[in-house]
Amino acid sequence: MSSARRFMGLGATVAALGIVLTGCFPPKAPPPPPKFKLAAGLWRTAGTAPGASECQFARTAADGSVITDVHSDHGARYVETADTDSEFVTSGCQPWTKYDGTEQPGGPVPIPWSGQIGQIFFPRRGFADGDYIVGHENFGLAPEDVTGDVNYGTVTVNVTTAACQWQRLSDWTGDPGTVLQSGDGIAGDGSYPPPQLGALHLHEGEGIRLVDCNGMFWWGNS
Repeated sequence: MSSARRFMGLGATVAALGIVLTGCFPPKAPPPPPKFKLAAGLWRTAGTAPGASECQFARTAADGSVITDVHSDHGARYVETADTDSEFVTSGCQPWTKYDGTEQPGGPVPIPWSGQIGQIFFPRRGFADGDYIVGHENFGLAPEDVTGDVNYGTVTVNVTTAACQWQRLSDWTGDPGTVLQSGDGIAGDGSYPPPQLGALHLHEGEGIRLVDCNGMFWWGNS
């Protein structure tokens, strides 16, 4: 037999062996899809999506630990992400958009509260539940000096029940130490107005988060 024929026969044998071996091993699984992440920065959602029971979101660190896990049934929410995040999980929320410096959508609203005559003249001083960035703002005739969602100063929640939960935040990362102060609708920070009204002081650069508080009222820069 010529060397050419021997070579062709050997090639056919190798090809056949390859087919047999291919059938012995399962196909290689495709790599898992990359985990969803939000680019580093401050993001917000207008709140729970239509038809959803709650807006839920969580940041995951590189080691798999959960940095922050928020469940909310109403109100706009903020989250601050980092380059070191490994994943951002969200469900039931309206679209997330990069914070652009404008006021929170649907934030300042007139909320009736008997006895507060000033609310008639300053309807922007009522705020629904949600997340707010504290800035400084000159309430009054346009143009107003807007630097945040709510002005710094004293606020009170609109209910006096433990169901209301509020937090003063140093930022929106959810990292340990982010929560500067927390409470409910029964006790505030001991300042004026009396603590049973749920009074607390907000400082420029902080954040305030309201859950099931039926909103809050701004008393002034005291």
